[in-house]
Amino acid sequence: MEERRMLDYLKDSEADIICLQEYIPGRGERQIKKMLSGYSYYKRIGFDGANGVACFSRYPIISAERINYRSSVNGSALFRLRMGKDTLVLINNHLESNKLNTHDKELYNDILKTPREDVVKQNGKFLLKKLADAVAIRAFQVDTIARTIRENRSKYMVVCGDFNDSPVSYAHRVVGKGLSDAYVEAGSGPGFSYNQNHFYFRIDHIFVSKSFKVLQCEVDRTIDVSDHYPVWCLLEKAGM
Repeated sequence: MEERRMLDYLKDSEADIICLQEYIPGRGERQIKKMLSGYSYYKRIGFDGANGVACFSRYPIISAERINYRSSVNGSALFRLRMGKDTLVLINNHLESNKLNTHDKELYNDILKTPREDVVKQNGKFLLKKLADAVAIRAFQVDTIARTIRENRSKYMVVCGDFNDSPVSYAHRVVGKGLSDAYVEAGSGPGFSYNQNHFYFRIDHIFVSKSFKVLQCEVDRTIDVSDHYPVWCLLEKAGM
């Protein structure tokens, strides 16, 4: 039922390009392709552990390749799409998770419910250590993505996905260098895209090259079939 709701949402979105993370179609891939048959072009890049990212597009997908960095289940992929006479370089990412388990989330909720100094110090120290470990892993992934962006710099470029990191982070700053954050350009409010267990953060980002004008950007909270809300943006070639 939840998968059908998501597919209906994507089908009715009228988006020209759909980027998915944690895309594990399995036996349902035929049904997914049928539901999204309005998208003539589709590529999936798989990672270890059956995880992967995918691109459904109304524009021809010229090529698709994995961006190589070490990760157990996460990853990034570079797609090239033909937009008329132009080429769009699209990088779809799912960076290292913070791997917070049920116990970790209980500790976080204890801080919120009982903000005593001893509770904050004890639980906070443990959580910060765990988050720091994930940040270190992401840093290497981010450096690899940034290098890929530099080596494949294009007039028209979109870098998007689940970064598992906030707008005030190394990941956001390094990947977004020389690009525009679509939500900063045309969004409003805090833009929380992760929505579970009282963890409300904007960790899903869309960066675009300066040759795009961002007309709209929104975190769509009307659908809750995932622990992430969809993020969409409307782009126009600058100067049009």
